[in-house]
Amino acid sequence: PSAEAGGEAAAAAAVLVDPPRAGLDAETRSLVAGFDHVLYISCNPEALCRDLLAMEEHEVCSLAIFDMFPYTTHAECAVRLRRRGGPFR
Repeated sequence: PSAEAGGEAAAAAAVLVDPPRAGLDAETRSLVAGFDHVLYISCNPEALCRDLLAMEEHEVCSLAIFDMFPYTTHAECAVRLRRRGGPFR
């Protein structure tokens, strides 16, 4: 991860993010981009799409959709990302 992560986070290779409906802010997106592996949980597909497009240095490994609120239009998405050309553990 980038030096910006600092402290114990600097030794981590992965990060879990579960942002509010608005998605990640620019500063958090920049911090998350420093990790090799990202697990992104989202309740807003539009914000998720925007954030994934901004994280060009990562690629989607897998995606799952969870219907946690039956009979509504709401669903949770989980996306696993890894750095392009990075370690594939």
